[in-house]
Amino acid sequence: MKSLLCLAAALMLSLQAFAGDVATFQGQITGVVCAACKDHVVTSLAKLKGVKDIEIAPTNVPEIRMLILKVETAALTADDVNKLLTADHGESYKVTTLVKKS
Repeated sequence: MKSLLCLAAALMLSLQAFAGDVATFQGQITGVVCAACKDHVVTSLAKLKGVKDIEIAPTNVPEIRMLILKVETAALTADDVNKLLTADHGESYKVTTLVKKS
């Protein structure tokens, strides 16, 4: 019984080691002027590998929105995101900055 519990504990620890850490990236995006635009962007960004959460929030500049992405990757660039957005929507949306926060 004791060996079974040890085996279960070891298995749980090994699974946690393989679970990716979630990193938060914050940046700015242009072109998101209405709820439909926001839906288009969220739908596209959900295709990125490891995406856990997407937030688009207003800023004090009307044509710029704040973009917050939580993903299971340590490396993500504005170019990565813009390639996906351009493939899905042409030049309608553009991420101008994207910085890893945590």
